Amino acid sequence: MPDYIERLSRDWIDYFSISDKDEIKKNKHYNPFEIYDLIVRNDPLTGWRLIVNTINKDTQKKSLRMLAAGPLEDFISIHGINFIELIEDEARINSELRWILGGVWKGSANDEIWHRIERIRGDTW
Repeated sequence: MPDYIERLSRDWIDYFSISDKDEIKKNKHYNPFEIYDLIVRNDPLTGWRLIVNTINKDTQKKSLRMLAAGPLEDFISIHGINFIELIEDEARINSELRWILGGVWKGSANDEIWHRIERIRGDTW
């Protein structure tokens, strides 16, 4: 895994694992959301690797709700048509991905793609 993916994953987990009660600490860190958004929209394969790496690294699941509601949801809406097989393949072996897919909303995802997501995901949140 490239170093920048490892670093961005750690930054995401660190940032979104800080409780809202501790805003002072959160404000000392940059918000990685915009970087994830740019990567997911413009480099889907790297975006996918970044999403999966973050899922696998956040063993406490503190940042995964934001990942579901943001980058993963956007990835499915924007690139699902081209990457659904990759999503399905990963979901077969990655229970954490199946779990986080339960927190994704349909948004503007293609109906066919969304039905395939519904078949592979875990319980909805």
